Amino acid sequence: KQRALSPEQNQLIDSLQVFAFQPEESFYSYSFDERLRLLEERILLAKRYLAKKEGGNTSKQSPSFWAKSKLEAFKNTLSGSGVKQAEQPPRAIFVAPEYLFKNLSEFCYKRYCTQEQKNQFKKRLQALSVDTDMLIVPGTMCWYKKGADQENYYRNTAYFFYRGDLQKYKKRNPHTNYDFDYANEGFLNLMDLRRVYFKSGQLDTPVKNYFGLKIGIEICFDSVQGELVDFIKTNNLSID
Repeated sequence: KQRALSPEQNQLIDSLQVFAFQPEESFYSYSFDERLRLLEERILLAKRYLAKKEGGNTSKQSPSFWAKSKLEAFKNTLSGSGVKQAEQPPRAIFVAPEYLFKNLSEFCYKRYCTQEQKNQFKKRLQALSVDTDMLIVPGTMCWYKKGADQENYYRNTAYFFYRGDLQKYKKRNPHTNYDFDYANEGFLNLMDLRRVYFKSGQLDTPVKNYFGLKIGIEICFDSVQGELVDFIKTNNLSID
């Protein structure tokens, strides 16, 4: 059943600006720090474009202004004084591919980011989101941390940043060839008990609501399994 949209909702969807970051293949062999730097640059460019489109004074600021703005937002996030979610839906969205933060030049578990790198990624992207009405969904991060049993557990996670607010969604259905590559073999068959070391997001909602703008997410193999469609039907929801 299709949901009837109000004129305001139609206008919001029609005017939503989408920025897609599609890096070259070499990007996936760069160091974590270099990839994060390049991602931040692209997000700042998108923010600058939005400011210019609005016609505000910030559109004519120098690169040093944007560096200072980024630093100030980062300080606000650290101190807890940053702006939280504005009570209005995003007017733009920044997206990137799956595995954006997975080092494909490495092998096995070395492809995955550490928990410390994941936290650094979250802190810096959260800072960039504080002063913009752009929802930032920068692909997925593949990372690991030790569990209580001292074994490494692996995740493929998408993060959502909006006005300092942070939400997440972990891939529910790992791909045999691409999400179990933490094993020495590079893949695991269906009966291999080491599959348990992949932490899926069965409890993460695939529908995010940003003040009336409902956005659904599936990561790769989730779509084959119909995760989003099933969730919407089961919970009698709709998305924009």
